[in-house]
Amino acid sequence: MKQEFFTDVTSGDKHVVDILVQTRLKEEPGIILVHVESQASIQRDFAERMFIYFSRLYQEHRCRILL
Repeated sequence: MKQEFFTDVTSGDKHVVDILVQTRLKEEPGIILVHVESQASIQRDFAERMFIYFSRLYQEHRCRILL
């Protein structure tokens, strides 16, 4: 899948998703997205950042997303 870029509309920050894979689950209809963010250290706002990524990905693709 192409690399996903988006801008946080509330702060104006630009973001790039690390790894995003489009696939299917066996015996289930439709596609899913699997989103992976690698972390080398603890980040206080990681959960918030993942929520923002999730919401932007869902807004764009309108399908099931696994984080």
